[in-house]
Order: sequence, then structure tokens, then C-alpha cells
Amino acid sequence: MKKFSFSLLTITILSFLFIYSCSTEEEDTIAPVVQTPQPEPETPAPTQYTITVIAGDGGSVTAGGTFDEGTVLTITASPNDGYEFIGWTGSEVTSNEVSITVNTDLTLTANFQLIQVATNYYSSGDIIAIEPVVFYDRELTINGIKLIVAGEIGGQEAVPDEWIYKTAQVFKLLIDKDSEGIDSDAQLNMIKTLKGEIGWHQGRPTGQRIARGGGNEYSPNFLNDNRNQSYPGIQAFEERLSLDDMVWYKNIDSQGTGDDDINEIMEHTLHTLHRFGVRGGVEGSTEALNIEAEEEDITNTDIFLAMKEAYTNGVFDIEGYGGDINNRDAWPVMLKEYQYLLTYGMWGFSEFWEGGSLSPEWNDNARTPEGVLANNPLGYEIYNTYFKPVISIPSKEVLRTIFQDNDQGESGYTPDNAAAANTYSISVTASSNSDYTLSGTDINGTVSGDDASITINAGDTLNFTVNAAGHPFYIKTVQGTGTDNQVSNVTNNGTTSGVVSWTPTTAGTYYYQCSAHNGMYGTITVQ
Repeated sequence: MKKFSFSLLTITILSFLFIYSCSTEEEDTIAPVVQTPQPEPETPAPTQYTITVIAGDGGSVTAGGTFDEGTVLTITASPNDGYEFIGWTGSEVTSNEVSITVNTDLTLTANFQLIQVATNYYSSGDIIAIEPVVFYDRELTINGIKLIVAGEIGGQEAVPDEWIYKTAQVFKLLIDKDSEGIDSDAQLNMIKTLKGEIGWHQGRPTGQRIARGGGNEYSPNFLNDNRNQSYPGIQAFEERLSLDDMVWYKNIDSQGTGDDDINEIMEHTLHTLHRFGVRGGVEGSTEALNIEAEEEDITNTDIFLAMKEAYTNGVFDIEGYGGDINNRDAWPVMLKEYQYLLTYGMWGFSEFWEGGSLSPEWNDNARTPEGVLANNPLGYEIYNTYFKPVISIPSKEVLRTIFQDNDQGESGYTPDNAAAANTYSISVTASSNSDYTLSGTDINGTVSGDDASITINAGDTLNFTVNAAGHPFYIKTVQGTGTDNQVSNVTNNGTTSGVVSWTPTTAGTYYYQCSAHNGMYGTITVQ
């Protein structure tokens, strides 16, 4: 019985273990995982930015646009002729080429400006021809003064070139910025006044007429009331300039000595300088030195009061001018002669007068600065306040080297680099049928505005960049519509889009003109 019970127990335990073992194996078996394919992720579109590029007036730039982030972009600014690049708005880069890595929207503006041409006011030009001849056939510009010279006309021989150079050299000696006692700013104002750039005769530059012998030596006399009929064009030519009296070559009253020639040139160049330049140099001189009695009351001006004092004190005799100090018509002539004599006295130049005296016109007691101070103190003050700062005292020795007896001596005049050829660029547009609009430079600096005037030297080159649809741009000798009177040797004359180029060789007044619209024109002065 016991053996049976043990066997049964053994069988039961073994059965249990077998069942448990099978159950565990079933539980450890893992079903296979089925993988579902996933789609590849899409590549995102690149980020893009807009680069806006703008060219200011006077140049161009390479194009902007829309670019992917990270793009390296180079932008270049190119100035037009006559302009220069001055920087970017939107970038601190100073060169005309800027490189950027695109990572944001950006606006860049290229900025340009006109190239400023410095004006050399101390300029010694050379003789150039005047065409067509209007009694005068040559000219030379010296320190703002245009010498205009009679040719072979009216039965007279032409004034020699050497006399032109001698006259120019005297003006150069009288306007020497390095001379002792010169106020450089005041003298520069004098030259600007002479040029007609500023001052009381603004717009009418100073001229100095030069002819031979005297007015009656020409047949007919070019100084009489009918001169424009005798010499067509002379009146209009002269009216463009501020003119006083003449410098005569071989003055009919001259004895042919060098000192006579010195007096001839010194007297009349000083007349021109005093009237049209010294009056405008030192501050206050425009009012103080006014001798234009035909235009306004001058009885209280400093120069009139000084002259009246010299007359009252017996220094200045006016018998040669009618003898009446109250004759207003004679005042301008009296005053310009007084200024010349006063200057001679302050310089001690009486030795050039025959016998060292010009008495009774100028008293011998006022031939030195001390004499002037004692006998004409207002004149002494006028000279030191207004004349001395702007007019240099020429060397007596140099003058006597230039002017020798019997028309001998050499001028010593040398034209300087101011007369060297320059190129000026001017853009031309038109927004209506009324005016051309110009922007550029000429000999005086900036040219800007509607139908602006232009001034250059003979030998300079003008380049007009024209963008004026419907308005053919011509350079002409006579103002007016149509295609007549064109200047020769002009490249592309009459274009509406392109460059019109011209290098004049002859002084004169010319015109740029729209062939279709009479009001669209301006003057070109070639000097």
C-alpha cells in the first residue's frame, strides 16, 4: 500500500513538471514583427531674399534680384563721365564694389556726384583768334581780364603780338599774389569781380581794348557813333564786356621812349583795374569806390570825398576835365584819373613822367607817400585800405626791361598751364518743349539748370550726353531752330540720344539749340 502511494505521488509530480515545462516554452515564443515602409522626408524649399539695387544720378549699378540664402553676391557701381562714386546707402563699404552674403532683404543705393573742376583764377592765357573778325581779331585772357586787340583794319596795320604780351605781362605784375602786403582773399575777390563772377558788374567780364595810334588813325574812326555801321558786330561784341578806355600801341602823342610806353600802359591798365576789380576786392570797396555817377549819387562815397579833398588842397587840378568840380558828367573821368595819379604818388612812380612831374594836373607835393599823407590824407587812407591789399607794385627795373626806347624790349610773358586743354562732360535732358536741363561742369565749375550757360577755353573739349527724345541737340553759330548754321567738326551733332562732342579752336559765342523748339537753347562762350 505504501509503495503504491509513493508511485502515485511520483507520477503526479512528474506530470505537473511536464505540463509546466510545456506551458513555459509556449509563453517564451514571440510572434514575428511585420515592418511597414515609411516614406522619405521631403527636402524643404530654400529661403530666398530680395536684394534691391538703385543707382543715384550720375552712374549705374549691376542688377539686384531674388537670391537663395547664403548666395555670395558682388555689386558694382560705375560713374558716368564727369561724375565720381562717393559711397553706398545701405552699406558701410567705401569702394565702388561691395560683396554680400545673402541672409536678409536689403536695399543698396549707389551715390555719385559731379567731379568739381577747380578754377585757376591766376591764369595766363595765350593769344587766340577771334572769328569772325569784328574790328578785333585776337584776344588773350589774363587773371580774369580779356584783352581784345585790333587787327589789320580801317587802313591800319594790326597791333603786334608782342605788344599784346607786354600788356598782359603788366597786368600780371599788377596782380601778383606773392607780392608784399597783398591780402590773398581780397585779391581773389578782385579777380572774381574782374571775371564778372561776383560783384557789381556780375555777368559781364572785364575787357581791355588795345588798338594802334588813336581812334582817328582808323578810317572810319571805330570810336564814333556810327562804328557799328562801319564795323558790323563791334557794338554787340563790346557790350558783352565791361570796358573802360584804350591801351594804344604807338600812341600818337608818344615820343617813342620806353618811359612813354610805361605810362601809356600803366595809366590805362590801372583805369581798368580800379574801376572793374579793385572796387570789389576788399570788403566795403563796392560802396567806397563807386564812380558810376550816371547811375546813382556818389557825392558821399569815400573816393569822391578823397578826390574833392585833393582838388580843394590844390593836389589835383581838373582844368583838363572842364574845371567844374560840380559837373556830374565829368566825375567818372575825373575819378578814374585821380585814382591813377594817387597810385603813382603812393608808388613814387613820378620818375616815369617827362621831367619827373605831371604838374599842374598832379602837384609835385604829392609825388611820394609822405606828400600824399600831408596834402591828401583821405587819398592816403583810400590807397592803404582798398588799393594796397589787392594791387601789387611792379618793379621799375622790370618795367624798363620790358619797355625800351623805339619799341624795343621783350615782354617776358609766358602762358601757363591754365590754358592747357580740359575735357568737360555735361548731361542733357528735356522734360518739356521749353528748356534743356543741363548737369555737368565747365571752366567756372558746376553747370546746372535749365538752358544753363557754358564757358570754356578754345582747345577744351565738351562732351554732351544727350537723352532728350524729340529734341535734336545742335551746336550752332546762330541761335534759332532748323539745321542751318551748324558748327563744323562736331561729332553726332543733332542727336536726341548719344554723345555730342566738340573741341572748339576759335573764341566766340556759340549756341546749343533744339532744332524743333526755339526756346530750348543756351550760350556757349569760348574764350
